[in-house]
Amino acid sequence: MATPFPVNAYLTFQVPVSPLDTDDLGNAIATTEPLEVQCYLRASKSSAIARDPAGSSDNRITMEGRIAEPDALPSSIIPGARAQIVIVDPGGVVPNQEGEFFLEGSTPSAFGITPALGAPIKGYFVARSTWGNQA
Repeated sequence: MATPFPVNAYLTFQVPVSPLDTDDLGNAIATTEPLEVQCYLRASKSSAIARDPAGSSDNRITMEGRIAEPDALPSSIIPGARAQIVIVDPGGVVPNQEGEFFLEGSTPSAFGITPALGAPIKGYFVARSTWGNQA
């Protein structure tokens, strides 16, 4: 299902593909594969840039929007899941922004507009910056 909104964000989640496996030390590890989700995201109207209280250089912005591809997130991706994100400007004017996206729960519309607009998605974007532009 395509959304009428322009795709401006690409999320890459790690989705489990098989039962747990064990490493050489006997620790359980999940076998995953990347799943790219294309969506339209914007800063939430009630969002403010939040500074991490621990004093790191992480800035969090609450974002919400609609999923363009696939139609919806698989059931294995639950609130709290983390994805790598690349936010792009469809016009190509603003440089890409990269970081992490943390998924929050969202409620489907009671008015039945999800099929026409795409499934809702909400979470927060964390852009990591370096102090004084030094790595």
